[in-house]
Amino acid sequence: MDKLIENFRKISQQSLARQLGLLLGLAMSVAIGVGIILWSQTEEYSVLFSDLDGKDAAQVMEALDRLNVQYKLDERTGLISVPSREKYELRLKLAGEGLPAGGTKGFDILYEDQKFGVSSFLETARYNRALEEELANSVATLESVRGARVHLAIPKSSSFIRSRKKANASVLVNLKAGRVLDEDQLAGIVYLVASSVPELAPEDVSVVDQNGRLLSSRSGAEHLTMGAEQHRFAREVEDKYVASIVDILTPIVGDGRVRAKVVADLNFVSVEETSENYNPDTIALRSEQTVTEKSASATPPGGPVEILDAAPKTDNQAPEDGALKKADDRTVRATRNYEVDHKISHMKEVPGSIKRLSVAVVVDYRTKELPDGTLERTPLTENEMAEIEKLAREAVGFVSDRGDSINVSNVPFQEAGGIQEIPEVPVWQQPWVKDYSKILLAFIAILVLILAVVRPMLKGLMRGQVGGAEGASPAELSFQDYQAAQAHFLGGQETYEPKRLSEYDRQLLQARALVKEDPDRVAQVIRGWVTADA
Repeated sequence: MDKLIENFRKISQQSLARQLGLLLGLAMSVAIGVGIILWSQTEEYSVLFSDLDGKDAAQVMEALDRLNVQYKLDERTGLISVPSREKYELRLKLAGEGLPAGGTKGFDILYEDQKFGVSSFLETARYNRALEEELANSVATLESVRGARVHLAIPKSSSFIRSRKKANASVLVNLKAGRVLDEDQLAGIVYLVASSVPELAPEDVSVVDQNGRLLSSRSGAEHLTMGAEQHRFAREVEDKYVASIVDILTPIVGDGRVRAKVVADLNFVSVEETSENYNPDTIALRSEQTVTEKSASATPPGGPVEILDAAPKTDNQAPEDGALKKADDRTVRATRNYEVDHKISHMKEVPGSIKRLSVAVVVDYRTKELPDGTLERTPLTENEMAEIEKLAREAVGFVSDRGDSINVSNVPFQEAGGIQEIPEVPVWQQPWVKDYSKILLAFIAILVLILAVVRPMLKGLMRGQVGGAEGASPAELSFQDYQAAQAHFLGGQETYEPKRLSEYDRQLLQARALVKEDPDRVAQVIRGWVTADA
């Protein structure tokens, strides 16, 4: 302790410039050391939760404060970051507390604050709210959806048919940046909501995004549904044809050595046609009706006088007097109905007929094992490729008049690599190694700073103290004083008092120092003097 006080006293006797330099160097050294220590103690932070709403974020932050955990909150993105080594442990602890809650409770609210005397209206309203939150949670699980809200308008049930009203639903989706909902996803949301609410038709469900754009209108709900069904049916037809091609070619080329793709252009237009054809060459009697009318009448005497030309009477002539004339009236009416041969045809074309098929088949090279154990891959012959193409045509029912196309190629497949094991994380990349490496580097940096900067600076100042005592330089001190000063600063306890030297003593001291440092050179100089005197 006394030695330390003595050193400080001697430093205080230095010049002002030396004292300022010493203080500045020490200050810089301390600042660098403190910076290194702080750097070694800094921890890496990882994201604990993201995309939290305000309520969940506040609850998570409150729980972290209660657990005395340091965390960072990004006000712009809402990310909550914690030290990497505590991330998974904190997630488990927060999950045990039910955090984050996800913003909605769903049917859990039905079991909260159950009281006697609650009206049926409040019970119905609570159930509708729980159903809305459950549907919102289901819609929010989609990949493209960040959050959702569902509003249900369910009328009160009535026993009278005329008094019944339809239910309606509205869905507000908050899409992620750069994401859109395709027709299949939109139809899925519509049918998810419609099938969860009694007496709710898909056309009564509206979907709106966060920008206020109507994604599905009431008139377009049926179109979206039909589009999804048509797309699904087309995929089923294509998969069926692909399976047929693979099944028929696998025994020939081997398992896993054939790939097929079929694109089916289907006709979903519903057509109904009614035709009536007549054949004029074929006539058939359908019905016939004949009516015959017959009547008889006589002319009495005194009737009209008939004047005849004079002619001789014959025996066959009827008597004139007292005789009657007889007349017969006969009428025949016939009605015939003929039927012309005709045919009435009613045709209805079922939607889903195939308009055109596009088929692509890829076959791998043949693999042959050589005597040395190596595998040789050779392409198939033209005859083999022609046979494979013929089989593929038959498998899909190829029709050239329909515009079908097929392409069969023979190319080498890339050998599929085996399942690679996940390599273990190297020791130097593990988190605990990084933490201890920081501490070790900080210790080395501080040690280098002390040995390379602080210690040489202090030693230099100490030498300056020896040479600057009483304003004299080492050349002005006696040889005994110089040795005493060295002994003092190298650990000796005796003190010394520097003395003023004369010019002769100073030169003598310098000569002694030169003889001690370089005796050969001094001997050469003296030899030169002797030679010159001789």
